Amino acid sequence: MKIKSILSFVLVSMFTLSTAYADKPVAISKADGPNSLEIGISVDVGSHKIMRNQNNKNTVNPAFAKTSRPCPPFCVQPMQLRPGVETIGEQEIIHYAVMQSKGQRMPDGSEIMVIDSRTPDWTAKGMIPGAVNIPRLI
Repeated sequence: MKIKSILSFVLVSMFTLSTAYADKPVAISKADGPNSLEIGISVDVGSHKIMRNQNNKNTVNPAFAKTSRPCPPFCVQPMQLRPGVETIGEQEIIHYAVMQSKGQRMPDGSEIMVIDSRTPDWTAKGMIPGAVNIPRLI
Protein backbone atom coordinates (compact mmCIF):
# COMPACT_ATOMS: atom_id res chain seq x y z
CA MET A 1 0.00 0.00 0.00
CA LYS A 2 2.88 2.38 0.83
CA ILE A 3 4.56 1.71 -2.53
CA LYS A 4 1.26 2.34 -4.32
CA SER A 5 0.78 5.73 -2.61
CA ILE A 6 4.39 6.76 -3.36
CA LEU A 7 3.92 5.79 -7.00
CA SER A 8 0.68 7.80 -7.13
CA PHE A 9 2.48 10.81 -5.65
CA VAL A 10 5.30 10.52 -8.22
CA LEU A 11 2.83 10.25 -11.12
CA VAL A 12 0.79 13.22 -9.89
CA SER A 13 4.00 15.23 -9.39
CA MET A 14 5.18 14.41 -12.91
CA PHE A 15 1.82 15.45 -14.37
CA THR A 16 1.89 18.68 -12.35
CA LEU A 17 5.41 19.52 -13.59
CA SER A 18 4.53 18.77 -17.20
CA THR A 19 1.42 20.97 -17.10
CA ALA A 20 3.03 23.75 -15.01
CA TYR A 21 4.64 25.20 -18.14
CA ALA A 22 1.73 24.69 -20.54
CA ASP A 23 0.85 27.86 -22.43
CA LYS A 24 3.75 29.82 -20.90
CA PRO A 25 5.59 32.35 -23.07
CA VAL A 26 8.99 31.15 -24.32
CA ALA A 27 11.58 33.94 -23.97
CA ILE A 28 14.86 34.08 -25.86
CA SER A 29 16.96 33.63 -22.72
CA LYS A 30 16.75 34.08 -18.96
CA ALA A 31 19.25 36.94 -19.17
CA ASP A 32 16.95 38.85 -21.54
CA GLY A 33 14.10 38.75 -19.02
CA PRO A 34 10.80 36.87 -19.09
CA ASN A 35 9.17 39.43 -21.38
CA SER A 36 11.84 39.23 -24.09
CA LEU A 37 9.96 37.04 -26.56
CA GLU A 38 11.62 38.43 -29.67
CA ILE A 39 14.58 40.47 -30.84
CA GLY A 40 14.32 42.66 -33.92
CA ILE A 41 17.23 43.16 -36.31
CA SER A 42 17.60 45.03 -39.59
CA VAL A 43 20.07 43.93 -42.23
CA ASP A 44 20.60 44.62 -45.95
CA VAL A 45 17.80 42.22 -46.88
CA GLY A 46 15.24 43.82 -44.54
CA SER A 47 13.94 43.64 -40.99
CA HIS A 48 13.57 40.35 -39.15
CA LYS A 49 12.36 39.03 -35.82
CA ILE A 50 14.21 36.33 -33.92
CA MET A 51 11.96 34.39 -31.57
CA ARG A 52 11.48 30.89 -30.21
CA ASN A 53 8.58 28.63 -31.09
CA GLN A 54 5.80 29.55 -28.65
CA ASN A 55 4.11 26.13 -28.78
CA ASN A 56 4.93 24.52 -25.40
CA LYS A 57 4.01 21.11 -26.81
CA ASN A 58 6.39 21.38 -29.77
CA THR A 59 8.77 18.43 -30.20
CA VAL A 60 11.99 17.83 -32.10
CA ASN A 61 11.67 16.19 -35.50
CA PRO A 62 12.46 12.48 -34.89
CA ALA A 63 15.08 12.59 -37.66
CA PHE A 64 17.12 14.96 -35.44
CA ALA A 65 16.54 13.00 -32.23
CA LYS A 66 18.80 10.10 -33.13
CA THR A 67 21.53 9.46 -30.60
CA SER A 68 23.54 6.94 -32.56
CA ARG A 69 24.78 7.36 -36.12
CA PRO A 70 27.70 5.68 -37.92
CA CYS A 71 31.06 7.42 -38.09
CA PRO A 72 31.91 8.37 -40.81
CA PRO A 73 30.14 10.54 -41.83
CA PHE A 74 28.56 11.41 -38.45
CA CYS A 75 31.80 11.68 -36.47
CA VAL A 76 32.31 13.89 -33.43
CA GLN A 77 33.78 17.18 -34.64
CA PRO A 78 35.91 19.73 -32.79
CA MET A 79 34.09 22.79 -31.43
CA GLN A 80 36.65 25.10 -32.97
CA LEU A 81 37.00 24.74 -36.72
CA ARG A 82 40.48 26.28 -36.70
CA PRO A 83 42.42 28.94 -34.80
CA GLY A 84 40.99 32.42 -35.42
CA VAL A 85 37.50 31.13 -36.30
CA GLU A 86 35.07 31.51 -33.41
CA THR A 87 32.42 28.79 -33.17
CA ILE A 88 29.35 30.10 -31.38
CA GLY A 89 25.97 29.04 -30.00
CA GLU A 90 22.44 30.45 -30.12
CA GLN A 91 22.91 33.39 -27.76
CA GLU A 92 26.15 34.45 -29.38
CA ILE A 93 24.65 34.39 -32.89
CA ILE A 94 21.78 36.60 -31.71
CA HIS A 95 24.26 38.97 -30.02
CA TYR A 96 26.41 39.25 -33.17
CA ALA A 97 23.38 39.59 -35.46
CA VAL A 98 22.09 42.49 -33.34
CA MET A 99 25.56 44.12 -33.29
CA GLN A 100 25.87 43.64 -37.07
CA SER A 101 22.41 45.14 -37.68
CA LYS A 102 23.42 48.24 -35.67
CA GLY A 103 26.62 48.64 -37.68
CA GLN A 104 28.75 47.92 -34.62
CA ARG A 105 32.22 46.42 -34.78
CA MET A 106 34.19 44.04 -32.61
CA PRO A 107 36.17 45.55 -29.68
CA ASP A 108 39.35 45.38 -31.81
CA GLY A 109 37.63 47.40 -34.58
CA SER A 110 37.15 44.52 -37.00
CA GLU A 111 33.88 43.98 -38.82
CA ILE A 112 31.43 41.29 -37.81
CA MET A 113 30.81 38.54 -40.34
CA VAL A 114 28.27 35.83 -39.55
CA ILE A 115 28.75 32.70 -41.66
CA ASP A 116 25.90 30.24 -42.14
CA SER A 117 27.65 26.97 -43.04
CA ARG A 118 24.56 24.94 -43.86
CA THR A 119 24.24 23.32 -47.27
CA PRO A 120 22.12 24.88 -50.06
CA ASP A 121 19.17 22.54 -49.48
CA TRP A 122 18.97 23.79 -45.88
CA THR A 123 19.51 27.48 -46.63
CA ALA A 124 16.77 27.33 -49.29
CA LYS A 125 14.40 26.98 -46.31
CA GLY A 126 15.82 30.10 -44.65
CA MET A 127 19.10 31.64 -43.59
CA ILE A 128 20.41 33.57 -40.62
CA PRO A 129 19.57 37.21 -41.47
CA GLY A 130 22.65 39.10 -42.62
CA ALA A 131 24.81 35.95 -42.76
CA VAL A 132 27.06 34.91 -45.62
CA ASN A 133 26.50 31.33 -46.75
CA ILE A 134 29.67 29.25 -47.07
CA PRO A 135 28.43 25.64 -47.20
CA ARG A 136 30.33 23.10 -45.17
CA LEU A 137 32.08 20.30 -46.98
CA ILE A 138 30.97 16.84 -46.00
